[in-house]
Amino acid sequence: KKSHGINIQIPGQGFFQTFYINKIHYSDFVKNNPNSEFFYSGDSIPQRALHNGLLVSVFGTFTDQINGLSVSSWMSMGRKINGVSINLLWNVYKEVNGLVIALVNHAGTVNGAQVGIVNKSNNLRGVQIGLWNKNSKRSLPLINRNFTK
Repeated sequence: KKSHGINIQIPGQGFFQTFYINKIHYSDFVKNNPNSEFFYSGDSIPQRALHNGLLVSVFGTFTDQINGLSVSSWMSMGRKINGVSINLLWNVYKEVNGLVIALVNHAGTVNGAQVGIVNKSNNLRGVQIGLWNKNSKRSLPLINRNFTK
């Protein structure tokens, strides 16, 4: 599926993410885990969805790639976001190029910023702002950063 422009999802695929919370492991973010049905980026699995523009969803998004702005009242999960993702509960992405804002943010690679209560990234090149911030270099409260590769 490809969408260009404004995509409004009611209720949105984020409703079904609630059932996957206990099935997602942080190791899926760190490496291409062929056993992960969510984040494996090998050549054998085609891209399921690409959104260019504004993606608005009541319960959240569950997509491969977003280029633009994603807004929901619940959660967002996917392989890659190039832009901004704003959600009430959580953001879970393999790769973030931009800004993610939620109570909890998890990502394998971040080139940009994470803003939330808890932020976790294995490979950070940017800033984390929250009560607890963890990346491959250090774990710090309030503000954490890393600008080296």
